[in-house]
Amino acid sequence: MTIEHRSYLGGSVQSLGFKNEEGFDMTVGVIAGAGVYDFGKAERYEKIFIMSGEIIGMDGTRYSNRRLLKFDKGTDIKFRTEGPTSYLCIYDDRP
Repeated sequence: MTIEHRSYLGGSVQSLGFKNEEGFDMTVGVIAGAGVYDFGKAERYEKIFIMSGEIIGMDGTRYSNRRLLKFDKGTDIKFRTEGPTSYLCIYDDRP
């Protein structure tokens, strides 16, 4: 298994990427603290499982630990946090 380290937005988001046994690309990551995070448009379907902390959608919807947040292919991935947050992201070509 190959593990790829990625750093986003000036280092405030760090992730480790890998392919699981079922062939899905996945990342496990940490968002360092409060702020607005804009990752651009989703190139594939993305399912983000919040492991700790909270992600707040731009519409104000709150997704806290053990909740699933989904982004359709082509939609903007933009949200905010109020503190450190950890997540598991699963990338898929199917909805």
